[in-house]
This record gives sequence, C-alpha cells and structure tokens, in this order.
Amino acid sequence: MKKTLLIVALCVATLFVKAQNQHHFSMSIGYGYMLSDIENTTPFANYANESHQRRMHNGINYELDYDWGFHQNFSLGAVFSMYNAFDSYYPNSSANETRSDDIYIFYVGPSFLAHTDWIKEHWNLYARATVGYMNFRNAMRGTANLTFKRPTFGYGIEAGCEYLLSKYFSLVGQVSYMGGSVSKVKDGADNKYELGDSENISRLNISLGVKVKL
Repeated sequence: MKKTLLIVALCVATLFVKAQNQHHFSMSIGYGYMLSDIENTTPFANYANESHQRRMHNGINYELDYDWGFHQNFSLGAVFSMYNAFDSYYPNSSANETRSDDIYIFYVGPSFLAHTDWIKEHWNLYARATVGYMNFRNAMRGTANLTFKRPTFGYGIEAGCEYLLSKYFSLVGQVSYMGGSVSKVKDGADNKYELGDSENISRLNISLGVKVKL
C-alpha cells in the first residue's frame, strides 16, 4: 500500500512539474467607461437627470482571468468580469431625500489568448478574445425602489502587456472592450419592460493587476 501511494505521489508530482507555468491566474482592477450615448428614461427614471446620467458612465472594472497554455504562444481559458457604477443626487434644491443608481454588469465566458515570445526576457504583449454570458442589474432608489435586471449575450477583446517579476509572478496592464446591450428588462416582481431603444451596456476598461503562474 505504501509503495502504491508513493508511486501515485510521484506521478502527481511529475505531472505538476510538467504543468508548471501552464496555468495562469490574473487579477486586475481599473477604470471602466460606459459607451452609451442615450439612456432610456423609461423605466430608468433617474436617467432624466443629465448630470447623474453622465456620472453613471464612470465606474470600476474588476476582472479575473484564467489561461491554460496549450502552446508556446496560445492559451485557452475563461474571463470573469464585473463593472460597478454608483451615484446619488438630490432631484431639486428643496428635496429631503436622495435618488441613486447602483449598476452591476457581470460577465463570464471562455477565452482565447495569443501572446508574443518574451522580449528581453521580461516583457511580452498579448491579445485576448471572449464570448459569453452577460447580466445587467440596476438598483434604483428614490420615491420608489426598483431593481431592473436582464441577462444577455456579451463579448470582449483585450490587449495587454506583461512584465515578468519572477518565475511565478508578473505585473499586467491591459485595455479592453466589453460589448453587450439589452432591449428589455424586468423588475423584482417579474414585470417586464420593453425599452424604446436598446440600452447599450458596452464599455472600455483600463486596468492593472498581477498574474500568478502555477
């Protein structure tokens, strides 16, 4: 029994050594900018306030990437991304209560990554493409508290630069575009709303992070 366990342990260790630096996890955070020109004021009543509408175009983007290197210059993996924007305002100077929006846009999908060979042993450039599931959620607070949500199709492209710190760690900087739109939403009571124009939830992101290689 001990010999069997030893053989199994050696096999697992051998596989781990061979797989070293093939499994990459990247975590990044940065600025996200929504690209929509005109938001629907029905049912998103708060968007009627233009200054509030402009502020909701600016938010924080969080991203977690997994890449499995099956080739010297190519990887398959997955992208997990979230955009969050929040803003509150007084509807007028005599108002006693504030109105606010809290937007979350979640995305998850498989990805394909291509990167260059190492430049001067520390740098490489990469590009990533992904298609998958996107979910829009907007919690609005005011005279009435409503949460609108809608799943939709999403996609993204990304370009980045990696700086190697050690065998297991790198710094990454990237610029990405995440695309998607919704033409209808429903609230917490499952009431459905058809939007006059599709709500564009596409955005540009600039972020910095760290990559761990196992």
